[in-house]
Amino acid sequence: MISRNSHDSNSYQIEKKYKLDKKKVIIIGPAFPLRGGIANFNNLLAKAYQDLGNEVVVYSFSLQYPSFLFPGTSQYENGDAPNINIKTCINSINPINWYKVA
Repeated sequence: MISRNSHDSNSYQIEKKYKLDKKKVIIIGPAFPLRGGIANFNNLLAKAYQDLGNEVVVYSFSLQYPSFLFPGTSQYENGDAPNINIKTCINSINPINWYKVA
């Protein structure tokens, strides 16, 4: 995110410009409640776009791995959901579902 420095008026103008140019952003990939580095990155990316005034929707997996393939204890994260629009509707092992989501 662009930081605002009181000595640098250009950074404020850049931030103001991006807030005026609102976009619709779609992110496809793992997100909360799934855990892991990519899910965490997608959550932070969506939040950054949202903080700039954009409309953000994250399409995440309803099933990322079958349980017998998952190496850890759980593929789900405990905790509070981030304040972003996440739709958990993609089944990673069912290609027919991919067409329905599209």
